[in-house]
Amino acid sequence: MKTLRIILWIIICIIFLLGLLYFFTGSLEWFPTPEQQEKVKIASLIMMIVPAICGGILFFTRKNH
Repeated sequence: MKTLRIILWIIICIIFLLGLLYFFTGSLEWFPTPEQQEKVKIASLIMMIVPAICGGILFFTRKNH
């Protein structure tokens, strides 16, 4: 069970960091339109919010030993 939680934490951190990177780099198009940039911002925010919520759930459901 502990191994599964560690793997989940690693996956959550990777997705969050990719979302953060995506937020700052923006669209990887050569000449992105404002609409494409807005879609990138929304997608990257979702990539940061969902792992943060999942991480909070993992944190608050841990067993104290």
